Amino acid sequence: MSKTKNEAEKATKIAEEKNTSLDIIRRDLKVPKSRRNDFGGYDYRSCEDILNALKPLMFKHGVTIHFNEEIQQLGERFYVKCTATFIGEDGEEAETSGYAREEETRKGMSADQITGSASSYARKYALNAMFLIDDSAEPDAHETISSEEAAEIKSALEVSDSDVTKFLAWAGCSSVEKMPKSKLKKARQIIAGKGGGSKS
Repeated sequence: MSKTKNEAEKATKIAEEKNTSLDIIRRDLKVPKSRRNDFGGYDYRSCEDILNALKPLMFKHGVTIHFNEEIQQLGERFYVKCTATFIGEDGEEAETSGYAREEETRKGMSADQITGSASSYARKYALNAMFLIDDSAEPDAHETISSEEAAEIKSALEVSDSDVTKFLAWAGCSSVEKMPKSKLKKARQIIAGKGGGSKS
């Protein structure tokens, strides 16, 4: 019995040594969707949730993560680019980047709050890429709606006096234009059926 246990522990140790710190953290990281968006009855995770789950694993394996953010202009729009750098105790390094577009205006938010929101999304996308966290299982989750569809949704949200911040959190994007095509039908149903999540 003791011999079997020792052999199992030895095999586990050998397997651990073959994996990098990043591999091990990817395997052990669990970040449940513990937040609720009442607008669409949708559970989600935030950047803060991912970081809170990461901290004990980072301490355990002696790794650090650095973020570098910059504003990039593409056409007439501004994007926050966040580069996450993973540094292991043995010098192992890995980098991933995430982008989020700043809204020109958002109801109830100041300019610095808009930038802060985009920054949080960009960090989350960079962490998702780093640790292989998939926020959506839909095959067309990364195909965004057309400009005409975005204009339609924006108009519907405005007419129904919707809470745009909650809507974007439900849709998992930083702007209406970046809403996944896979969520268009559901978005229309929610706005029509719930009065667009009116704040009244």
